[in-house]
Amino acid sequence: MPQIQLFKNKPIIVPGEKIYEVLTSRHRHPIGVAVAQIRESVSHFHRRTREYYFVRRGRVEISAGGKRFEADSDSMVYIPPKTVHCARSLGDKAEVLVISVPAWRPKDHVLAEPRLRKK
Repeated sequence: MPQIQLFKNKPIIVPGEKIYEVLTSRHRHPIGVAVAQIRESVSHFHRRTREYYFVRRGRVEISAGGKRFEADSDSMVYIPPKTVHCARSLGDKAEVLVISVPAWRPKDHVLAEPRLRKK
């Protein structure tokens, strides 16, 4: 019988975001689930990962693939792999449930702004 497990994760703090990972590749799950509190994220893309942004609180502007979308609570935006994207809150901090398929991995996350890339 499967064991019930309790996961406690500290938030990941990145410029403009606080991210709480719920399920990750570390947990041996094929998908990733995170809750992101967003002020303004940095433009980036994923080589393999597809992302689904489900807005839980607030309003966000999502720029993806050269288009801009305004999403209110209970809206979802799909972001295909290799699509440069970022999000910013329209008002107070927004909260977004992010579902990643396959699960997010650091090596799949590429910053799109050259000045921010690691040297």
